Amino acid sequence: MSTGSRKKKSKLGAARSSTRTNTTGTTDAGQLQTKDQAQTQAQIQAPSSSKVSPETSGGAPIAEINNVSKVTKPVINPKPQRKSMRHCRTLSQKAVYGAKMENIRKKLMRKTVKQLEQLFSITEESDIRKQISKVRHIKMMTELENFEAQL
Repeated sequence: MSTGSRKKKSKLGAARSSTRTNTTGTTDAGQLQTKDQAQTQAQIQAPSSSKVSPETSGGAPIAEINNVSKVTKPVINPKPQRKSMRHCRTLSQKAVYGAKMENIRKKLMRKTVKQLEQLFSITEESDIRKQISKVRHIKMMTELENFEAQL
């Protein structure tokens, strides 16, 4: 799958380099364009001329215009929400996604552990006081029982 996308990129690179053409269809060096170059140039030029009404201009179909505009103008999306693993197609994508999610889980666990430690450090002092008071109470009760036993 990734090899196909590489080929597309190389074609676009060639198309971008061949956009320096005259209106007669010849490049600056005077050579005629190949079919691939002419098609890619037409696809690239079509969105700019047909942004207002792509259907009436008689250019490339809307689907091709949309595809080209996606390739030539990458839209920078804000940080996406967490996706499920269903969007991963290959095993390597799943592995990368799994590793990212594991890192996120570890970070969250670190935060929660720190928060818990802070809570426990605060409550430990009160727990110690409670335990001391319990021990004192137990000692007093045993002393009372011993005293009663002696009577």
